[in-house]
Amino acid sequence: MRSNMIQRGQTCVYVHNFGFGTFENNSIAFAKIDGVEIKDGGNPVLRGNSIENNGNQGANAHTGGQGRLESNTICRNGKSGVQISSEANPVLLRNKIYDNQHCGISVLESGQGEIESNDVYDNRYAGIAISRGNPIMRSNNAHDNGLHDVMFLHAESPTGPDRRHRRVQSA
Repeated sequence: MRSNMIQRGQTCVYVHNFGFGTFENNSIAFAKIDGVEIKDGGNPVLRGNSIENNGNQGANAHTGGQGRLESNTICRNGKSGVQISSEANPVLLRNKIYDNQHCGISVLESGQGEIESNDVYDNRYAGIAISRGNPIMRSNNAHDNGLHDVMFLHAESPTGPDRRHRRVQSA
């Protein structure tokens, strides 16, 4: 799917039950809930899209969602730009993520993923927030965020991974 305006649904793009597809150069905006929702083994490629002004998350990968978000602009969403939780394991590569009302990227509740070479800035609370998640992070540029550029919470929780398992690599 290329060069479309996908707007104003409950969720604009919903990929689940091992669905897949490629979404390139679309405007994904003004959803009541999430701009993109990926779950239950959904494995789409989103490349070069503008994902903005959605009610909650710009992109929400959860409940085993996969996918690849590459070279997107993800901004001005009501909560986080990207949220990863509940065994989701997407790849985030070279995205520009800014001006979201919560965090640029939130990894929660056993969320995983590979987060690499993203520019994450000017988000209200944190650029990248990890709480009981365990992503691989490489070469991201998190700067000029409200409270923290990178924030780890609950690092030694009995139900989550501890600090020894964190994998963070800077440029």
